Amino acid sequence: MNTRQISILKDLISTDQYKTSRTVAEQYNVSTKTIYSDLAVINDKLSSFHMSIEKRPRRGIRLKINQKERQELVDFLEKNHGELFDEMSQFQRECALLRNLILETGEVDILEWSATHFISEASIRRDLDKLEKQFFDYKLVLTRKSGKVALRGEEKNIRSFFRNFVIQNFILNTTHFFNESVNIFFESEKVNEVLESVRHLSNAYHFKTSEQYSVYLVLDILINTIRYLQGNIIVENSSSIEVANLEQYEVYVIAGELLSRNTGIAMSLIPDSEIKHICYTLLSVGYEAQIVNQSDVEEAVTTFIKRVSDLSSVDFTGDTHLFRMLVNHVQPMIYRLKSDINIKNQTTEEIKTKYSVLYHIVWLASKTLSDKYEVELFDAEIAFLTIYFEISVEKLTEPLTIYVICPHGLATSELIMSSLKRTISDFDHLINIDLKELDENKIEQADLIISSIHLDNVSRDFIRVSPIVTDAELETIQHAYAELSKGNRNMLSVIHDDTVFSKSVITELLQSNILLEQHCQSVEECIKLMVDKTSLDNQSNPMFQQSILLREQLGSTSMYTGIALPHADPMVVSKSQLVMMTLDKPMKWGRNLIKVVVLIAIAEKDEQLYKKALISLYSKIDNKDYIDSLSRADTIDVFISRL
Repeated sequence: MNTRQISILKDLISTDQYKTSRTVAEQYNVSTKTIYSDLAVINDKLSSFHMSIEKRPRRGIRLKINQKERQELVDFLEKNHGELFDEMSQFQRECALLRNLILETGEVDILEWSATHFISEASIRRDLDKLEKQFFDYKLVLTRKSGKVALRGEEKNIRSFFRNFVIQNFILNTTHFFNESVNIFFESEKVNEVLESVRHLSNAYHFKTSEQYSVYLVLDILINTIRYLQGNIIVENSSSIEVANLEQYEVYVIAGELLSRNTGIAMSLIPDSEIKHICYTLLSVGYEAQIVNQSDVEEAVTTFIKRVSDLSSVDFTGDTHLFRMLVNHVQPMIYRLKSDINIKNQTTEEIKTKYSVLYHIVWLASKTLSDKYEVELFDAEIAFLTIYFEISVEKLTEPLTIYVICPHGLATSELIMSSLKRTISDFDHLINIDLKELDENKIEQADLIISSIHLDNVSRDFIRVSPIVTDAELETIQHAYAELSKGNRNMLSVIHDDTVFSKSVITELLQSNILLEQHCQSVEECIKLMVDKTSLDNQSNPMFQQSILLREQLGSTSMYTGIALPHADPMVVSKSQLVMMTLDKPMKWGRNLIKVVVLIAIAEKDEQLYKKALISLYSKIDNKDYIDSLSRADTIDVFISRL
């Protein structure tokens, strides 16, 4: 069969209604005679299936088949004419299924869907299985009954899933909102209505939202409006987000009017839970109003900056611009996180790679915000916070200006510059200038002057080098450069130093969980003593201590250097932490006498983050002198210093 004949058969499979030959001919822009010829070819192919095209005078033609026969034809076409059959891509099928499950009828009849969309039942079931895995994190399930599939779960979770699915899979912006995602899920007329209502109320109430995130407001209104008009209402429960006296805020009125305009229902008749849902979206996208206690946010940001400073050994507390930028960012960020909005940041992975150490330090410090507001920060949010600190570092750290004078010719000059570039950071300005250019102004500007000739009229110290720089001369330059790089100038190197990060992580994991000169007579007693030092979350899980003891049964965790490293199964760890202990006298642990014990409890979700720091610690434990020095520590401060 040719492409047209396959398309005609496809049309016949998709309907039980009669079609006249003339209608079919006009549809394909060919003569009726050609259509008769096509039908003869199709009939010939159908004969092998014991089927045929039914012809009725004055009514037309149709394919009289049952559902089972219809599926046989669909499977045949999909298998043998896939390239002509124009089967939808898997992602397109997923989108079509979601549109039906969430925005349209609310259920999918697999047989009917197969026939209508010309997709095999097996393909549809695979698509649904794939979607179901994505539903799991939102506590949503697919129910199956009599060949029909429906999506079930809390209404808020259904909306959150769908919003995040669109955000994660499509590039959205207010300038070009009518892209493929809108065409797949929403009618352009409806999108226009929402955009216009947002513009109108922005002018009426003199408010604006962050341009970067306002597209999420439009998306939420579209989803909420459709779901609400279907009769799906958000039900508030004890775990709902609560904001005191939310009705008093101007944002409540704006959210109510947005819903009223787009549903056609009076605001007084719209459930409070629906209005609050849009309230949180408005707050999440940076609605410019003082909604929460500003001093509360300022206090949280102050603590956060102090924590980053402590972990990085770089003092950020005096940067007022950093403080103000973070206050402005954190307020809507908290609402985003409480509303389960996982924003997309195209540069997240690049930031994590380029500023790896600073990123992880910010991640550790952000736990002050997580604990205060009871939210979990996504990677993209941490990446944004990291950039604020990176800007602060680069602003506080001015590059050095180093002038090089070499009048011996281009080749010699390049040779000297090449030697210096291996010592001087790219961040600094290493400039080769002519002797005639070295005036008082440039001498004043220079942090360091290097010359291959004697400079008679220079009123400050300079470093004299040979046309071919010697090792001794290079060492002198390195020493001078290091002196200039002290203080704040060390920031760039500090925040890119894995050693600093590893120390910060170990300190964070350990905190005050150190026991010195303990008297224990058995491995079990040691483990029990250390488990009692862990967090209540870990202690309350009976599997936590049991997993440590089970690990010891598989093989002793002691080492010949005098240290034992018992550890818990990551799957039963609630809070990642370390506990360290020294013994008053060596104790037999497996085949070895040990003096120091380190209990390692790392949650599965944290393994990648803490991996590098733990490797740094492990690299030292085969050093007997190192373990001996720890075991002799008589105070916690001494222990931490030696650690």
